[in-house]
Amino acid sequence: ACEDRDALPQSWRIEFADSGPGVPPEIKPHIFEPFYTTKQRGRGTGLGLPIAARIVDAHDGTLSLCEREGAGAVFVVTLPAATAASQRTNAAIRSESAPSS
Repeated sequence: ACEDRDALPQSWRIEFADSGPGVPPEIKPHIFEPFYTTKQRGRGTGLGLPIAARIVDAHDGTLSLCEREGAGAVFVVTLPAATAASQRTNAAIRSESAPSS
């Protein structure tokens, strides 16, 4: 498991790990860049990680690649936990945007 020292105390953390060869050091700076891919032409768009990172960011979270010894890669999604205040705000937004009868 990877440690996230920047994680908020009231947050959710999800780790996605595989047992592949890992991410080479020269690729790490580019993995969240749109259209960056290590696959052969026509085999990948290079949009998966950038889109995932933007979705997580839109929810005030982070998506990061974690260093891990040995084989495999670990991607970590950290999202803020809902607070009572944010739940009330979301409920108010939903009620304002609900169609009236």
